Amino acid sequence: MANPAKINPEIEIGLTALCLHAQPDVTLTRQEIADVCNCSDQAIREIEIRALKKATVRARRMGLHEFLED
Repeated sequence: MANPAKINPEIEIGLTALCLHAQPDVTLTRQEIADVCNCSDQAIREIEIRALKKATVRARRMGLHEFLED
């Protein structure tokens, strides 16, 4: 199994491109993101889960736990 902390370089390039070209008020589905990144919806979901866990830990450390949804 691949190291879960590492993102495939192709996925990273796709995510970076999406961030650079993101339009305000435009929401993409996980599948649309996966298509740009040339990967599966599940790969994007796994990245999403890790990112949300990371953000939650940081928010709690900063005392922002009241802003987190359960």
